[in-house]
Amino acid sequence: MNFLFNNGKFYIMDNHLAAAWCWLQKIDTSKRYGLFHIDRHYDLLNNLTDDFIAENRSELINKDFFFYLSLKDNMNNQAIRYDNYIDAFNKLHPNLLQQIYYATHKDGTDQNGTSLEHINTYEPNLWELDTNINYWLTECHKDIDQWIVNIDLDFFFTGEDGECSQFITRKYIKNICKEIKNSLPKIDVVTIAISPEFCNGWGNAFNILRVITTELDIYMPYKYKRYKKHSFLF
Repeated sequence: MNFLFNNGKFYIMDNHLAAAWCWLQKIDTSKRYGLFHIDRHYDLLNNLTDDFIAENRSELINKDFFFYLSLKDNMNNQAIRYDNYIDAFNKLHPNLLQQIYYATHKDGTDQNGTSLEHINTYEPNLWELDTNINYWLTECHKDIDQWIVNIDLDFFFTGEDGECSQFITRKYIKNICKEIKNSLPKIDVVTIAISPEFCNGWGNAFNILRVITTELDIYMPYKYKRYKKHSFLF
């Protein structure tokens, strides 16, 4: 993690490693939740066993973020990562997630074979995503108490091997923000990952982030600047 910032319901980070910890700061675990995941990748690696989750439950639900980050797996590697946090969260809180929307590029492992495979899911098409989020979150699932929205800016880019280019227009991104903003009473937390390595650099990622923070009225104190081939946040 390079940075993690919170403003109200919104958390902004450089990758989704911190997402599940952020969710736990805002949700009520006695309620029924839906997860709306907008990300190039599914982020559904299930490499942490049920036994590991049970043995380390107190660390995984700890309010101290640095304590959460310090947790190691059985190979002494970072336990919670940017690609396994959703499955780990669901194992920690079974039956909390009742509905999941996966708006992805279908990159990576999907829900089959994970703890989430029996949860109701829908995978929105690109053509319907920017006009239906408010309907899905506020009208379509009356049995869901509140929602978690999880966004990775790499969703708006395509390409491989560091040569990524934006293929989603700003108008489309603004439409998504409008849908989310209109749904905020039903949303407890929004986590936004910048993922510069999948956006062809920090500059491109921050260009999209500025659109999102403006549209959603998020106070973002950091600015990006590139100087002599080095990237700076200040």
